[in-house]
Formats: sequence, structure tokens, C-alpha cells
Amino acid sequence: MVDTEDDVYDFDSLIEEYLDKRIEYRKLSAELIQLRKNIYYLRKQQGNNKSEEFVLEKGKVILKNYVSKYSSLLKKDFKKLSNEEKRELYKTGLISLRFRLNYLKYQKLKDANKKTPLDNYTIERESQQPFYVNIELNKKSQNELEDFKTDLTNLSDIETMEIEEESIIDEVMAEYEESDIDSYNEIMENVELHPSFFTDDAPYDLEDTPENREKGIYVDSEEVEE
Repeated sequence: MVDTEDDVYDFDSLIEEYLDKRIEYRKLSAELIQLRKNIYYLRKQQGNNKSEEFVLEKGKVILKNYVSKYSSLLKKDFKKLSNEEKRELYKTGLISLRFRLNYLKYQKLKDANKKTPLDNYTIERESQQPFYVNIELNKKSQNELEDFKTDLTNLSDIETMEIEEESIIDEVMAEYEESDIDSYNEIMENVELHPSFFTDDAPYDLEDTPENREKGIYVDSEEVEE
């Protein structure tokens, strides 16, 4: 931002703008992560594991399978191994080393004007960038960002919404079944059923007893034949 009166940069405004952009960046990153998650989820639901290219007006989106289904990253438990155990694993050829400069130790050597075998390979930070810019959000801003992520999940996460929809359907069906049972019990309490409905035997197969005749569930076989 430029001060039009003095034609100089307002340093404080630049700092504030930087913070605003970093917060926007975090929100944008959360949205991108959510979009990727939805793409992965729908792709999995479709059962489609093939690489595919989508040609759009502004460019291309390419869905491409990894060469291997395993990540190059290792679990945190790997760090707990001793150096000897790591050396043995390195000998298997299954892990590779990443060489980085121990800049703190190297800085001490250079401050002491000592030469090292790495002098021809090190990269000095640009003189105009002797520091890095970091941010630390206050509680209010942090809460707003977390609320944004929560709303993003609740309103945009397809898998979560489908699970919630299935849960709602299950609850509705459970309520329906419960009310249906209540209605059935209410009907049963108010309807007088014929006594013969309570036996699986044919009426003419039942024994001719005063009790069965009184209940109306005995029929003479000759009456049936007629």
C-alpha cells in the first residue's frame, strides 16, 4: 500500500495486509483440502481408480494414480529407532537419505573464519532477506478460523453429510417403527378377536369338550362335511 501524499510505503499497513492475506491463505488451504477430500471420496464411491484428465476453460485438472500405493513418509515411530537400527535399514536400500546443511554448526565455523569441504556447495541467504516473516493469531482470530473449518466440514464435506443423512434416516425409521408398534398395541387392546384365531388346529380336529364348545372353537366333523 502506498501513501499518495508522501509517496512512501506505509510499513504498518503492509504488515497488517500480510496478516490478513495469511489468514485468507489458511482459509483457502482449508477449502482446497476439503475439495480434494470430496474428490477422493466420490472417486472411491464410483469405484474408479483410473487416471483421468479434465479439460476446462481455464486449464486442466489431472487425476493421476501414484506410482506406488505407499507414501515416502515414514511413521513417527521410525524416529524412535536407534542410529544403528536406522543404518541397518538403510543398508536394505529401502530408505534414502536427505542431505541438509547443519546451518547452526556451519555458521559457527564461518564466524570463526574456518574453511570447510562444503564451502563450494552452500547457499547464502540473500542479504535483502535476512529474516523470515511468521504470524501468531490471537485467540479471537484462531477461534474464527476454527469455526470456519468446522462450518466447511459441516456444509461441504460430502462424506460427513451422507453419514449424517443416513443417521437421520435411521432415526426417522426407528421413530416410525416405534410408533407403528404403539399403534398395533392400541389396536389389539381395542379389538375383540374370535377365540378360534388363537389356535393352529382345525376346529373339527379339536376334542369335543364343553370348554371348546363354549369358546366356539369346536365344530362337529359331520357339520363340516355337510
